[in-house]
Amino acid sequence: LKFINMISSSEANSLGIEGDSIASYASGDVKVYFVPERIAKFAKAQNKNVDKLTRSLIMHEVGVHAGKNIFSGQEFDYTIKKTQHLLTHLTLLLKLTQTLRYLKESLMKKFLLMS
Repeated sequence: LKFINMISSSEANSLGIEGDSIASYASGDVKVYFVPERIAKFAKAQNKNVDKLTRSLIMHEVGVHAGKNIFSGQEFDYTIKKTQHLLTHLTLLLKLTQTLRYLKESLMKKFLLMS
C-alpha cells in the first residue's frame, strides 16, 4: 500500500513531522506516515505494549483519516486486509530490532568483563 509509509525520524523531520510525533496524515497526497523508532520510544516511556500501540495507530490513521469518505466498502476491506498483513511484518521487524539490541548489549557486557 503506497499510502502507508514507515519512515525514519530524519525522514519525518524533513517532511515537517517533527519532535515526538509518532504518526501523521497528509491530506493533500492522502498518505499516512508512521515513525517506528518514535513509536517504540513512546511505548516504552508510557509502559505500553508497542505491538498494540502500533496496531492502534495504524488502524486509527487509516480508518479515521485516510479511509474516511475515500474507499468503497470493497476497497476498504482490501485496505484493512493489506494493513493487517503490514502489521504482521512490522511486529516481526520490531521484535527483531529488540532482539538485536539485547544481543548487542549482552556482547558489550561480555566484552567489558573480558577486558
